[in-house]
Amino acid sequence: MKNISIDDNILKLLEKSGKIEKFEPGKFIFKEGDEADSVYILKSGILEILKQDDAGSLYTINTINDISIFGEMAVFLENKRSASVRAKTDVEVIAFSKNTFLQAASKIPKFNFSVMSSLIERLNEINNKYANALEYKLISTVSFYLIDTFVNKKIKNIGIHLKKLTEMMHLEQSEILKALFILEKEEVIYTLDTDKIPEITFKLDEEKMYSFLRKFLYRKQ
Repeated sequence: MKNISIDDNILKLLEKSGKIEKFEPGKFIFKEGDEADSVYILKSGILEILKQDDAGSLYTINTINDISIFGEMAVFLENKRSASVRAKTDVEVIAFSKNTFLQAASKIPKFNFSVMSSLIERLNEINNKYANALEYKLISTVSFYLIDTFVNKKIKNIGIHLKKLTEMMHLEQSEILKALFILEKEEVIYTLDTDKIPEITFKLDEEKMYSFLRKFLYRKQ
C-alpha cells in the first residue's frame, strides 16, 4: 500500500492546522508499540519504516521519501504503533491530532476522499491478512493432526468425531469442517461423508497430503 501523496497546494492548506517538528538522522518519530496520538505528513527528508524481530533487532521494511501521510492507521483504529519510523536524513514533518487532521482534511474534498479511500483499502488488506492467517491456522492444525493420528500409522480409511476434535484442537466444528472441505478440494482427502455429523468419514491420500502441505507452507512464507 502506497502512502497518500500530497501536492504543494494541499500541503500549504494542511500546514496551517498542524505543528512543524524536526528530527535529526537516527531520531525516532515514534516506535513500534507506542500509543498512537498523532497523524504525520512528511514535508522533507527520508524516513525509514522499521520492524523488530524476535531477538529485538530492527530491520527496514520500507522508506518514505516523498510528501505523504504516515502513522494515520493506528490513530484512526485506536491501535498501538505497528512499526517504528525513524529519520534517515534531516526530516521535517507536520504533526496533527486525530480531530485536527480530520477537520483540516474535511475542508479539502478531493484530499479528504483520498484519505477515506486509502483507509478503506488498508482495512480491506488487514481483513484479508487476518482471514489468511485464520485459514493457515485451520489447515495446518487439522493437517498435522491427520498426519500424526492416521498417516503415520498408515490408516487410509478414517473416521473422526467432531465433538472430540473440537475439544482437542480448541476449534469450532464449522472451522474443522471448513479445513476438511479445503483438503477435499485439493484432493488430499476424498469420499468425505458428512451425512452423519458429528461422525465423519473419508479417505486420505498420503502422498498428496505431504505435497499439499509443502506448497501450502511455502505459500505462507
